[in-house]
Amino acid sequence: MALADTELKMTLQKVHPGGYFWNVARGDRDQLVLRLATEAKQLVVIAHSTAAAKHFAQRLTLSGLPVFVAVDPSRKELVKAELSKRTNTVVTTSEYVLKHGPIEMPLAIHLRAAQTARVYARMVEAVLAKVHITFITAEDLTRAASLVAQLRSGGKDGDVPDISLEDVIDLTDGAASENAAVANFRRRFPLRP
Repeated sequence: MALADTELKMTLQKVHPGGYFWNVARGDRDQLVLRLATEAKQLVVIAHSTAAAKHFAQRLTLSGLPVFVAVDPSRKELVKAELSKRTNTVVTTSEYVLKHGPIEMPLAIHLRAAQTARVYARMVEAVLAKVHITFITAEDLTRAASLVAQLRSGGKDGDVPDISLEDVIDLTDGAASENAAVANFRRRFPLRP
């Protein structure tokens, strides 16, 4: 059995409707994104910084995956044009996504766990995808546990068993399924006197 086949047998932890956390080793992320790009056809990869996005995009390109890098906030029109061509893989930053969203793709991959549940919820709103997968590396385990507790406390999912990657990928193809959503994390606006 090939490595890619064993990776597909791994399970993801459902944290909200359409949102999954996946414990992975940092070194395995490239191969997993390549596999997801093959399975899902279109996806957006969200890095935590411009340097991380460029570095990750370069590694994907060297692996043979055509990528479009969207990190320059002043180039919104170029990204919209690229997305209209149905580019398969877009690598961007959370800052870009929050500033220029909504971006529509069937699958969103977060390379790192968000700092807070509110930031995570804003990213889910900014990327209109049926599935959001967050890679949880060893250094993000504590933050991820906190996020899971916060994200599940407002939802109705309760204790949901882990789900296989094949089932998650099937969700990206279904026209009837809704975009991912985080319950009870609406933006707060200051009240005016």
